[in-house]
Amino acid sequence: MPTLDDEGMPDLDGPAPGKEETGDPQEGLPPPGDRPRASVDWGTTAEEQLEGEPIAVRVEREEPEVESRDPVDEVAEDLRLDRNPS
Repeated sequence: MPTLDDEGMPDLDGPAPGKEETGDPQEGLPPPGDRPRASVDWGTTAEEQLEGEPIAVRVEREEPEVESRDPVDEVAEDLRLDRNPS
């Protein structure tokens, strides 16, 4: 979620005195951005939904996983198994 600074509106003052006491659920949330996000993504029209997303478009959007641990190691640890027996 973008911050106020990301949207070009620095929040220098913070909330008004007493604002947090009102329980306003929008306190601290950034205002909506002025750039489209998911509305320009694939599948927003009926035709696109019927066709299905081309694999090239899906691959272009993919981001690498940054997980540093192997999931198998995590399961082995949970089960208290030794993955590297000597």
